Amino acid sequence: MSIDLEMTDELLMGYIAAGQRDQVGILIRRHGDLLLTFLRRTAPSEADADDIFQEVWLRVVRGARSYDPAQRFTAWLVTIAWNQVRDQWRRHKAQQACSAGDSADNVEDVHCPGPGADVELLATERSNRLRRLIGLLPERLTEAICLRFFEELSEKEMATRLGIPIGTVKSRLHYAIKQLTPLVKGDL
Repeated sequence: MSIDLEMTDELLMGYIAAGQRDQVGILIRRHGDLLLTFLRRTAPSEADADDIFQEVWLRVVRGARSYDPAQRFTAWLVTIAWNQVRDQWRRHKAQQACSAGDSADNVEDVHCPGPGADVELLATERSNRLRRLIGLLPERLTEAICLRFFEELSEKEMATRLGIPIGTVKSRLHYAIKQLTPLVKGDL
């Protein structure tokens, strides 16, 4: 058995906090795929997900001393990631407000080289539009939609993650879907 597999995440964080920053590579190998999957489901775009992925690992290294080993590492990691995703959504909202008249989403200008590329392009375009619409919701509703449908948490898991009653989770999901439905029908 490899020594990498014998070290717990908490022990690795202790090494990182003590200045052995090369130990973060083990954590990236262990949790990188999970993190990237989460980010690609919740970030405004795939490029944003890749940028946030890098930023999260930088924050893990920088914040190693503040990590509490009594807390599960993956929960701490996802909290850092979620905060970065929310910040990115805020930046996208601000950019959309500044460039509301721009029409950079012109699908007709894109040349698709092979068969099936048009279907993939439309699916990508629809996904990007849906992400943009979700980003228009108030932050608490965006968070509820992302946790439920992109991260696929149960309502109970959402309540635990957010530190709110399960009834509040249900209410936020209800209002988010209620506000999204006419937007989706009109835009997609």
